Amino acid sequence: MKIVKQDTKNGIIEVVPETLDDLWHLSHIVEVNDNVSSKTTRRIQDNTGDKLRSDRGVKKTFYLGIDVEGINFHLFTGKLRLTGVITRGPEDLIPLGSHHTLEVKLNTPLTVKKLKWPKWALKRLKQANRCH
Repeated sequence: MKIVKQDTKNGIIEVVPETLDDLWHLSHIVEVNDNVSSKTTRRIQDNTGDKLRSDRGVKKTFYLGIDVEGINFHLFTGKLRLTGVITRGPEDLIPLGSHHTLEVKLNTPLTVKKLKWPKWALKRLKQANRCH
């Protein structure tokens, strides 16, 4: 795992998971109530025109921040999913306060903000960083 930025004074660490092991480590480092942000994709409904047929919306990719409520790591699919309430993002596209699931992807930067980083979590990040 690559540590891109570490600002423990403000509780912010930005990482780039590079392997399945990194996702596993993150599933143990990220905790409920942490604020996590990353690039994500969400289907946006087009409410402007007349609906002639059922519109599934358009997939858009943007940067989104959530307060984590749930952490799910699927070993067999190699997916880490973080579910929570949206705290930041393009407000013209998505309402703040609605729910979203971030799928943490390999080689995509992820920013984790904690009120206070415990020593064990910092140590675990450094170990994961050293493994590559």
